[in-house]
Amino acid sequence: MKIRFAAALSCLVLAGPPMPGRAHAPAALDGLLNALTFRNIGPFRTAAWVTEVAVPETPLHDHLYTIYAATRSGGLWKTVNAGTTWTNVSDGVGAAAVGAVAVAPSNPNVVWMGTGDQANARSSYSGTGVFKSTDAGATWQLMGLPDSHHIARIVIHPKNPDLVYVAAMGHLFSKNAERGVFRTTDGGRTWKKVLFVNDGVGAIDLVINRKTPATLYAAMYDKDRRPWQIVESGPESAIYRTDDGGDRWQKLGGGLPDGRIGRIGLDIYQKNPLVLYALLENQNPKPGAPARDVSATSPLAAGIIGNEMYRTDDGGKTWRRVTDVNVAGGKAPYSFNQIRINPYDDRTVAVTSDAMFITRDGGKSWGSDFFRGVFGDFRSIWWDPDDKERLILGSDGGVNISVRNGSRKVYLLIQHSKRCARHGQAGHDSALFGNYPAAQRRAGRDNSFSSRVARADVLGERSLDAGQYLRCK
Repeated sequence: MKIRFAAALSCLVLAGPPMPGRAHAPAALDGLLNALTFRNIGPFRTAAWVTEVAVPETPLHDHLYTIYAATRSGGLWKTVNAGTTWTNVSDGVGAAAVGAVAVAPSNPNVVWMGTGDQANARSSYSGTGVFKSTDAGATWQLMGLPDSHHIARIVIHPKNPDLVYVAAMGHLFSKNAERGVFRTTDGGRTWKKVLFVNDGVGAIDLVINRKTPATLYAAMYDKDRRPWQIVESGPESAIYRTDDGGDRWQKLGGGLPDGRIGRIGLDIYQKNPLVLYALLENQNPKPGAPARDVSATSPLAAGIIGNEMYRTDDGGKTWRRVTDVNVAGGKAPYSFNQIRINPYDDRTVAVTSDAMFITRDGGKSWGSDFFRGVFGDFRSIWWDPDDKERLILGSDGGVNISVRNGSRKVYLLIQHSKRCARHGQAGHDSALFGNYPAAQRRAGRDNSFSSRVARADVLGERSLDAGQYLRCK
């Protein structure tokens, strides 16, 4: 098309200025321009920001090949072939911003989707409540909580798919009552608000003890989001525990900081559920810090204590800080602070930021030698409870999979469906291409660009060498 467009311009230049009496010049120019043809070369994969990933626990085939990927403005996507092709399963209900997705451990056909982005950004879109599917995402039903706007987490009882907990953030830019932790015992027909602090504090994380499912831990988040800035911490941010399925909750202390606390991420070590980690943003001032270096509206202010990680070995009765490092990366914790424990090693913990940070000694030292070479701004982590080597990460560039404990990975790009073919072969409807580089190079905000690749190792099974392209029609 560049050649045709250049030729058209050359014709215009050679034609020179219009001469008196040339009445048909405008018509000739219109005809020339109308003869030009254009084709869309992208971008085809905007809104790749992945908020959460969910995988069925059973049967084994589904556990290995089925993945649900929630995106902040592109809906919910599903693959049944380990990422080779993807299908959007939420378009039918108009769910654009999805903040949470969960598959019932006891029934892979039961999938819950919580709408509304949970990143607390100026551009975070609100949702319309929680949806439920009983046919693995083929159809959906709105189950309520329409005024919650932003769902951060959904937890399903390990044996009872009708018992579901929802961590609702509430309105982003205003106060409202439909926020906190909600529970349904009848599959979503009715809901009860079981944990509520006030109309400005929402629930930002939620974990369940799978050995004793009546025990859950919730992280509540006190913040003030404004269109032009965020006051990202407050005195009501805290961790709560229930031992009766949510009827009563206890605010935890025992060594946790108070004061100005920001977003909190939680995870529980299921092999020994007395062990939990909490990643929290401590916006209290450092001892002796100048007042000019302390700001509630500056997430990386030099004078604040910053991101800290705490561990409990007694189910939250007592906590100890296990790192002196500000584990925040170069981005604001209010949009990140997801934390996951290696399901086979309680001393190996990964946290999300612009890069992935990991400790293998319980927080004494940290490295970023984890999922290197893929698009950053990581938002979610799924760690296979049956295989410590297999991880799936969601980032602003799409879905990332490793079966080598994060040392080797394949980068999967969630794209909007296009009819595509490689080397002119018959195409297939595909929304995500892991090892197929796009033929056109381009970039975008909160997204990566595709170009040529030297080699893409896809689970050790197939690869493409440099120069092999995918073209989309």
